Amino acid sequence: MKIHYVLSNVSAKYPVFIHREIKELIKNGHIVEVISLTPKIFINYQCELLKNIKIIYPSSNPFAYIISTLYGLFVGKSVLLSKDYFKTSIVLLSEKNPIKSLFNFLIIDNLIYKIKKEKITIEHIHSHHLFLATYCTFQISKKINVSYSLTLHTLSNLFTENILKNVLNNAVFLRAISTEIIPYFNKFICNNSKFHYISNGVNEEEFKFNPPIEKYNHFLVLAVGSLLDKKGFDLLVQACHLLKDSNFPFVCEIYGEGSEKSFLETIINNLNLHNEIKIIGQKPNNEIIQRMQQSQVLVMPSREPKRSTRDGLPTVIIEAMACKLPVISTNFAGIPDIVIHNVTGIVVPQEDYKSIANAIISLAYDNHLKEKLTNTAFDFVKNNYSLTKSVNKLEILFKEKSLN
Repeated sequence: MKIHYVLSNVSAKYPVFIHREIKELIKNGHIVEVISLTPKIFINYQCELLKNIKIIYPSSNPFAYIISTLYGLFVGKSVLLSKDYFKTSIVLLSEKNPIKSLFNFLIIDNLIYKIKKEKITIEHIHSHHLFLATYCTFQISKKINVSYSLTLHTLSNLFTENILKNVLNNAVFLRAISTEIIPYFNKFICNNSKFHYISNGVNEEEFKFNPPIEKYNHFLVLAVGSLLDKKGFDLLVQACHLLKDSNFPFVCEIYGEGSEKSFLETIINNLNLHNEIKIIGQKPNNEIIQRMQQSQVLVMPSREPKRSTRDGLPTVIIEAMACKLPVISTNFAGIPDIVIHNVTGIVVPQEDYKSIANAIISLAYDNHLKEKLTNTAFDFVKNNYSLTKSVNKLEILFKEKSLN
């Protein structure tokens, strides 16, 4: 079967779970191609996997967008020059940037034109999240008359209720990666049987590394994720301040990039923690996994955001458990599916940096607790978050639903 994935930016390093999914589908004999919403001229990085598959890019020639939109208008396929544009353009972008909104709709027209002109065969389209890629998936499928499906990660979305209902109800199936999503979105769809719970997964082969030779004199605290307020890394910094005041020997490394970076750096400097906390930036996933093998704890203090979209179930938690790295997190979003207090990890209240500090110290001095949590978590991931099992379930849906 041929499946097209719509990606906002094929140069993005963040969606490792999507790359794993695509790789597994290809390994199982499917043809997977990508529809990019970013013109090739703006691509400065591309993961190794996507270098080996066909990618449909929007044009890099600005004049081509005028031609494609005029063509779309003439044949009744234009998204930009339609009622849909005026209904949705204001709400699709968090920045409410009219120039960016206009360009995004030009891209959708251009991709539809390119698919038609080059007679590209598309059997089924799939996208993740409820962002522009999903809206593009919805519009392309409607204009070229093919089926589409969605993977939903969180409650957050940029659509009005009417647009959301259209997007969800026209999909042939909806996949939820955590259990909290289904009850929330069921109220928007006419047929609740469309929803299927299939978690993200990891491949055990990725996590077979030799034990680190280097020995550490400090307790290594790890945090990985976008530097956005939803991740709660400022709370981790506050917790680290308490650890330093109590003379607990530690080093904290934060891997990621995002709009909150300068805010975090300011807090780190104000609390004189620049020797203890390092913001490393974004690194390839294999380097992150190797660093997990050398760390003593992963802290993911997710919380209700004020300045960003809502978290779902951070894949890094699954990866940490597969590395037998203990996890400290919160009872938020999809996290309770996998982090069960004192069973597979330690759960702390949202916004409570004192509890984070106490949990870190508990793990440092209680080897029995650490061993119990890591062994139970490892088995839990192996049984419930297998990439092979998840993709096999997804394959069945692709075959059954898209061919109906």
